[in-house]
Amino acid sequence: MTQPQPSPTAAVTESTFITVIAWIFIIGGAISVFISISSFFIVGPTQEALFRDTAFTALPPGGTKFLIGHTLELIALAMLTLSVVTLVSSVGLLRRRNWARLLLIAMLGIGAVYLIANLFLQPWLESRLPLPSAQNPQDRAFQEQWQSTVHTMRVSKGILSVAVAALLAWVIARLSSRRIRAEFHSTGGAA
Repeated sequence: MTQPQPSPTAAVTESTFITVIAWIFIIGGAISVFISISSFFIVGPTQEALFRDTAFTALPPGGTKFLIGHTLELIALAMLTLSVVTLVSSVGLLRRRNWARLLLIAMLGIGAVYLIANLFLQPWLESRLPLPSAQNPQDRAFQEQWQSTVHTMRVSKGILSVAVAALLAWVIARLSSRRIRAEFHSTGGAA
C-alpha cells in the first residue's frame, strides 16, 4: 500500500523564524513611528528659532534657504515614512504576505549597503572638517587625545556596522530560502 503524497497546495507549517522576525520589526516599527511623530514636536520650535535667526534671514531666497530651513522637517518626515513602511511590511510578514517579505528584504538590503558604505563615507566627510590649530602644548595634547578617541569610536562603529550588516545579510538569506518562500506561496501570500 502506498502512502498518500501531500498535495502541492497542502499547508506548510508556519516557521517560528518568520513569526519572531515579524514581531521584532513590528515592535521596532511601532516604537520608531512613535519617536518619529514625537520628533515633529521638537522640529517645530527648532525651526521657528532658525527662522528668527538673523544669519538665516539674511540668506537669499531660493533652494538653499529652503533646504536649510526645512532639513529637520524633511528628515523627520523621511523617518516617519520609513517607520510606517517597516511597520506595515512587518504586519504583512506576520500574515505571510509575499509582498511584505520582498519589501522587507529590499529594506534590509538597503540598510546593509548603507552600513557598509557609511564605513567609507563618514571618515571621508570627517577628513573635510577643519580642525583648529594647536598653538600651545595643552591644545596639542587635547587634539591628540581627541584624535585617539575619534579613532577608537570609528573602529568600534566599524566593527558594529559590519556585524549588523552581516546579521541583516543572514536574515535576507533566510527570508530568501526555499523553505521560507514555500511558506509564503502556500498561504496565498503572493497576492
